[in-house]
Amino acid sequence: MTQASSTSTTTGADRRWGDRWGLIVATCWMFALGLGPIYTLRNRIQPLPAGQYIDDARVNAAFVVLYLVVIAALARRVPRLSRPTTVLLVALHVLVIASALWSLAPGRSATQGLLFALTTMTAVVVGDRIGVRGLLLALAVAAQVGVVLSQLAVRRSWPNTIDGNGDWSGIYLNRNSLGPVAMLALLATFGAMALWWQDRDGATSRSSRDVGLGAALGGALVVLVVLDVHTLLRSASLTPVVGAVVAVLTVIVAVLVPALQQRFASGRAASGGPVTEQVSPWPLVAAVVATWAGVAVVAMVGRSQVATNLDRSSTLSGRTELWGWLIDAISRRPFGGWGWLGVWEDRALEAEVVARFNVDFSTAHNAVIEMLLATGVFGALLLVATVGALIWPAVQLTAHSGGDRRLGVVAMGLVGYVVAVNQLETYVGANLLPWALLVGGAATCARTLADDAGSDRAAVPNPSRVSI
Repeated sequence: MTQASSTSTTTGADRRWGDRWGLIVATCWMFALGLGPIYTLRNRIQPLPAGQYIDDARVNAAFVVLYLVVIAALARRVPRLSRPTTVLLVALHVLVIASALWSLAPGRSATQGLLFALTTMTAVVVGDRIGVRGLLLALAVAAQVGVVLSQLAVRRSWPNTIDGNGDWSGIYLNRNSLGPVAMLALLATFGAMALWWQDRDGATSRSSRDVGLGAALGGALVVLVVLDVHTLLRSASLTPVVGAVVAVLTVIVAVLVPALQQRFASGRAASGGPVTEQVSPWPLVAAVVATWAGVAVVAMVGRSQVATNLDRSSTLSGRTELWGWLIDAISRRPFGGWGWLGVWEDRALEAEVVARFNVDFSTAHNAVIEMLLATGVFGALLLVATVGALIWPAVQLTAHSGGDRRLGVVAMGLVGYVVAVNQLETYVGANLLPWALLVGGAATCARTLADDAGSDRAAVPNPSRVSI
């Protein structure tokens, strides 16, 4: 009886990590996203200038096939995203695609807008299918494969694995494409193993086999951490470091705020006050926003000193100057914009940028500014509202008393990372892993909340069915 009970408990815990087929497909999909394997393979077939990959027909066709295959393989039910979130996502994508009507580059705007929508649809399907644990596990495996292959590529001296400054790019297009993969591998691996071990620790019995397995996994974790940190350092990419700092701070806040609320509620109950099991999500929202704002202020005030100590530019490689100039340029088309990614086809504007910064920028290096350039003020406000709606399920899960709050905390960490890196790069768009993680995380948190609510309803007896 005891053995059967233990086996049942273990099997139930394993299923919480998602079904095997869903995990395999999701891992392959995450590995292919970003400026990595598909672009690298295209480069090996026929090298192209870096700026032309986004418009390459073979690359775009490969991503379309990838998305359609993943959706067909994993879609089996209607996702549980709330109606407001769904409306905002649809409105955002309709606006982006419609911007092709007035874009300076209609073909590019329409193509990239449709790919953007396919990326979002696939992320919703994946997140809804594999759950929070599965999303974290698939990300950890996909990113670790990217790190290991990049290490191998550098050791074997594959073409374009090291740039002119000696920084690693591995199997990705540049160092700022490899760095985020190494950081996500590090964060996701730690998170997945911590959740898995806590799940095992909560089992009814512990055996010497569990201890041996833990020791083996601990050794593997050390090796992977060394590889991840070494790859991150050799890429010399700072954006993912900022993202990791914000992610860790967000996790700390997500752990502390509900705990303090519960302690306060327990104190009130002990003194005869009303008892409430469910904590309000709004204090967590306020604390997270305050944390992000504080990090932004510290970054603005201290970036010059930090950059000097790191032997880096105090303008973040020209980003701060570019932002100031672009914000001024937005006033030329404040409501319609240039169309999705169309601004970078404005040759007069390009000449101004090159003359001012001596650099041919092809991105705003900031997601909100990119949306302002593409669709104007309304589009930027719509993006901010959509991101807020995508964050809300993670906040609710973290504050939810009936489920596993650890899952909400993990999701909040992903949210913090994505929000942070989008202030230094443009990761909102087609084929971009951070945006896919944000959407997938929202979908899986919404599904978890719905399943928890269904379990709670099933646990409440129906008086009309009680027999006497």
